[in-house]
Amino acid sequence: MDVKRVRGLRALVEDVVEHGTTAVERVHLTLAARPFAVLQAIPPLAAPSRDVHVAYEAWVSGVYGMVRVGNRVVGRVAEAVIDLAERREAPPAADPGARTLPTQMDVAPSQL
Repeated sequence: MDVKRVRGLRALVEDVVEHGTTAVERVHLTLAARPFAVLQAIPPLAAPSRDVHVAYEAWVSGVYGMVRVGNRVVGRVAEAVIDLAERREAPPAADPGARTLPTQMDVAPSQL
């Protein structure tokens, strides 16, 4: 597989995890809001359930946020590994200042 395809695949997986996590978080918070709304409609439970709801949303958002941070970290590590692999596969660059031994083709018959 060529490096461009590997880089593209890495970016695609990172985007899928990023956007998928955000979509699941949104659904999670939307579904959880329903029972909290019911509890908040009951006067004696309204204030405590509102506090719990705020704490719950902060906790859930924090967890999904950490998944996204981890995804970005893994993406950067993968990019570094791809860079390293690409450098290892590339032929060494010629050093213009390096001296090389002449080959048979480099030596004229008069120089023998």
